[in-house]
Amino acid sequence: MENTELLPTKKNLWEVRFWYSITEHLARNDYPNVIQILPFEEEELIKRIEGQDYILKQKVDYEHIKIQRKKVFLELIQEIALFHKTLRNFKPLPGSKIKLDWGKWKNDIRVYYNRLTSCLAENEIEGLDFSPLCDGLILCQNEISKVDYESLIKYAMNEKQIILNERIKKAFVLFDKKYYVKTIEKCIYDLKSKDLASLIFDYIVDSNIRCIDLESMISNYKMINEFNAFEEFMLRIYLLLPSRAVNQLRKYCKSKSEKDFSILRRYVKEYTKVFNIVKEAVWIQST
Repeated sequence: MENTELLPTKKNLWEVRFWYSITEHLARNDYPNVIQILPFEEEELIKRIEGQDYILKQKVDYEHIKIQRKKVFLELIQEIALFHKTLRNFKPLPGSKIKLDWGKWKNDIRVYYNRLTSCLAENEIEGLDFSPLCDGLILCQNEISKVDYESLIKYAMNEKQIILNERIKKAFVLFDKKYYVKTIEKCIYDLKSKDLASLIFDYIVDSNIRCIDLESMISNYKMINEFNAFEEFMLRIYLLLPSRAVNQLRKYCKSKSEKDFSILRRYVKEYTKVFNIVKEAVWIQST
């Protein structure tokens, strides 16, 4: 991967430094399969050319990933686990903008529920059934009220865990028959469950499966990295949180465009499939 490419950016130096810290750390710590951000010759991370800021990245002739096959799904579970393991207790370079999402889970559930009910109360939307979204959010609210929330936050803070915070089929690509991390721009400090839930969600949507074995999936992850009771509990929360569909609903209610409605219909259909499968899985209570 000797080729490089200039990519325009509107981000500030401290944000780019955070991304660079991550790719440099991965490459330096036995995780070479990452498309790196590189410094320019002057060791600068941002270079201004004709009034436009640019970053320098390795250029790779990659293929996009499809998560339809169980083999690919299981391989990606372990790729995620290794990524997480390498970035536990991660400390970015001085001057980086640190992004974190600790302790916002209860608020996220409330925000999405309020957005959903508000949009449905103020707009008539025919042809779509939003009851699975409502049921999923109510289930999330009920379950997260049972967990030791303060201990959950302390656990997340102590882990200092970087996650991809991106749809896995966008974050990873295939190059030279290996999985490479392509997208690190959305990386934040948060729970590992969020990335695993993203992968499971897309696997359910893209494949023909009608049931899931969460314990087996978690066991596969544990072959590479730790995944404790808090993570197992939050995995279900993340799977049942209809963030993508609710955000698209809000967007459609503002635009009323056919394109946004088409996307909304797809997202509601995807979430409904996931909800009907995931709700049957046994809750793993956190201790």
